Amino acid sequence: MKRLSLIFTFICAALFAQKEFPIIIKDSIRDVLIDDYENIYVYRNSDLSILKYDSLGHKKAQVMFPQPFKIQSVENPLNIFLFSENGQEIKILDQNLNEIQYLNLYQKFGHVKVVYSQDLQFIWVLDSARKQLIQYNYREDKIINIFPFDMDLSTVVDFIVYQNQLYLLREKCFSVYELKGAHKYSIDIENGKRLRRVNDKIYVIEKNTISLYTPAQLFYPVFSKENFIIVEKNSNHFLAFIEDKLYLYGIEK
Repeated sequence: MKRLSLIFTFICAALFAQKEFPIIIKDSIRDVLIDDYENIYVYRNSDLSILKYDSLGHKKAQVMFPQPFKIQSVENPLNIFLFSENGQEIKILDQNLNEIQYLNLYQKFGHVKVVYSQDLQFIWVLDSARKQLIQYNYREDKIINIFPFDMDLSTVVDFIVYQNQLYLLREKCFSVYELKGAHKYSIDIENGKRLRRVNDKIYVIEKNTISLYTPAQLFYPVFSKENFIIVEKNSNHFLAFIEDKLYLYGIEK
């Protein structure tokens, strides 16, 4: 496998400063995430592993899995949520990538397409087989709420539940619904990848663009550049590939 050198470059727009942290990764990369402490989480296709690096580029932890997982969130680095659609299971890891909890969704739901970790007690699941949005207390193994959504959920890429609204992302569309099913907003997009929430702002991450959706139903790009491949956003920054380098940029507030 071709060696891929990822250089983590931290750019401060206010000071016009730039600092580089080289990290050598020998295998293919499927996903990269960043928490608010600027720890980097790299998911590799080749061995289904997750590697954690600190802001200086030092590897802090590594874990491998027998089947594919998607890193749901690193917002709380003490409780990292992973979801496997193939295995219909959730793993929760600590800051050292040690497993601290395992959830088997197969016996509880139909087919879970995507999950959203609300907090340290609740998760939301989109059941594409039963066409339902379900709030689940995983600490007590108890279903709290079920909301029917009579639509095709098999193409959903990501979603967020916030203030009684469902924010739904497909590759070509971003939509907002009330939890009772009423449609509030939709807009066509290109290459939808993931959603991120910062306070009451919802960010839609596409391949080359980050757009902001506001409570006033305004939708507009906050960053866009054709030669960038945007991979992730935390509270104050976003990560983007430029050729073989990974950059961390601040977002104007």
